[in-house]
Amino acid sequence: MREGLPYPPYSNEGADQYIPNELAFVNYIVALASEYKGHENFILELWNEPHGSGEAKSSWYQVGQDCIDAVRNAGVDNLIIFQWDYGVDCNLLYRGGSFVDWVGDTDCPKGEDVVYSTHCYRPYGGLGKVYDPATGQFLHYGYTYEEVLDALTLELIDWVGDTLNKPLLIGEAGMSLSASDQAEEREGFTNAFSIWNDWGLGYLGWWWDTRGDRRFLSTWPTYPDGVTLTAAGEIITNAIGAS
Repeated sequence: MREGLPYPPYSNEGADQYIPNELAFVNYIVALASEYKGHENFILELWNEPHGSGEAKSSWYQVGQDCIDAVRNAGVDNLIIFQWDYGVDCNLLYRGGSFVDWVGDTDCPKGEDVVYSTHCYRPYGGLGKVYDPATGQFLHYGYTYEEVLDALTLELIDWVGDTLNKPLLIGEAGMSLSASDQAEEREGFTNAFSIWNDWGLGYLGWWWDTRGDRRFLSTWPTYPDGVTLTAAGEIITNAIGAS
């Protein structure tokens, strides 16, 4: 079972021998940040895809704020990334899904140089999906520019910056290389980066590896041939070049 949070009672059985409580996690983050502070390319993400039910969210908000405050008090000024939940998705038919409205919560952690993050994968509906739960009929994932723009707007991706005036990072983005609708897959992925570039958002891809369905590399870099990119790798590379 995947850990929801890095401390009990939200962590996996046995994990408490390493991080027995909230304070231990805060101390670990401070030690990590203090070791690497001063490196310009060091960005501290507190935890990847924190999630859970009940009081998990409020617990993570408090621990996240404690981490941010403690890191700054330790004299570390590197960027800190804070996230809640897995990422965004939406049903374009029923207008529901998982959004980044949590960034607007009054108790969401805040501080100097804190960046909020979410993940967006087309195969999971991050760029929208059309599904009718009443009939059980799945039509398709969003791929046209209009569908992708509708989905990202519904998920409040632009709202974070435009209304809250807070920085948002697409911490992971990916498409499926094995999906049957490869033309739609590529069009949707390309449209997403175009929109994010227009909105001035930063983004990271999943992942720069030769393994897995969402890989960006077909081969590892070699000399003198260089590297071979997958379709996903070409799309994100072109998007970075156009940003």
